[in-house]
Amino acid sequence: GRNALSHFDGTSWRIVFRPASGEQCAAIAGTGSSDVYIACYGSFNTIYRFDGVTWSRMEIGVLTTTLAAAASNMFAVGDDVYRFAQAAWSRPDPFVNNGPFHGFAIDQHGGELAADRTTLLRYDQAMWTPVPGAPNGTNYQSLWRESNRIVIAEQGGGGTPQWLSSHPN
Repeated sequence: GRNALSHFDGTSWRIVFRPASGEQCAAIAGTGSSDVYIACYGSFNTIYRFDGVTWSRMEIGVLTTTLAAAASNMFAVGDDVYRFAQAAWSRPDPFVNNGPFHGFAIDQHGGELAADRTTLLRYDQAMWTPVPGAPNGTNYQSLWRESNRIVIAEQGGGGTPQWLSSHPN
């Protein structure tokens, strides 16, 4: 169905989640079958969490366009970056520049990386700073981890995905 999360059991599809009326699903991420998150926007800016049995609604109050999962944390990224750990959402120190942010990834060493339209940033548990040597100034659209490297995809202008080492210095 439209605006729904469906599951394929090997034989057929079945709808397992629909957001509230007026909401659109924007992103999905999880760490396993009992830890799944869906970000929705519209009338509300909401994140839903599936614990393996039921879906629960989590008001976050900011537009979320990307979700990223790490072993014990979930990150909601959009107008800002929020971390969900130990049953609560929190906001790490502010970025050095303003969002919206179009990508977020956890590198193989647990480092947090985020991209706005033109800058790749790393969080060092104290502050966000630009990543030296990153191809800044491009039009970032997405950021993700693939094995031991970080992938940055550009939007428009015939740009092709750019590859960075997994933990640039």
